[in-house]
Amino acid sequence: MKCTPHYIRCIKPNETKQAHDWEENRVKHQVEYLGLKENIRVRRAGFAYRRPFAKFLNRYAIVTPETWPTWRGEPRQGIDHIMASVSMDRDQYQLGKSKVFIKAPESLFLLEEVRDRKFDGYARAIQKAFRQYIAKKHMFRLKEQAADLLTNKKQRRRHSLNRNFVGDYIGLEDKPQLRALVGKRERIEFADTVHKYDRRFKVTLPPFHTLFFQC
Repeated sequence: MKCTPHYIRCIKPNETKQAHDWEENRVKHQVEYLGLKENIRVRRAGFAYRRPFAKFLNRYAIVTPETWPTWRGEPRQGIDHIMASVSMDRDQYQLGKSKVFIKAPESLFLLEEVRDRKFDGYARAIQKAFRQYIAKKHMFRLKEQAADLLTNKKQRRRHSLNRNFVGDYIGLEDKPQLRALVGKRERIEFADTVHKYDRRFKVTLPPFHTLFFQC
């Protein structure tokens, strides 16, 4: 359902706030200060909205890529390009010497709607880029945490490849229940506790003991 907006200007006839008290000079001053004469002339001509070329281009330049962020040609051509982009009929607006005049409020509402959609699209693009940045930053942090699990945790170096890797990190000699699993002719070279991690570097299973035997 469409409606036609109406605007009401309130004029104070006096300062005494009494009935039948009319101060003509004060009323004339308010009429001139509010620009009611000019509004009436424009309304009679059929164009209710008027704005200087520079202000109009500054507000609605975002509507088209050619006028954003700054229109570098003639102001009249820039305004015609904006009006054509929203499919506004030529009889709905007129270009004066320094101002643009729009006849129906619906035409102005159309410009405002297109302008709001443009701002919403740019806001979504900025939001998407920021979310990608946060996701990548979180991924790099997870990679660094994964690398820290192995940094300075190696028990041997390059020049010790030919040496036996001997170690008892779980106290095998002091745990008879683990020694019972070892055969008589088997010798344990290395024993440690193992943790299993998933893709997100979270422990998926309880830690278990790993033994390397040499028969």
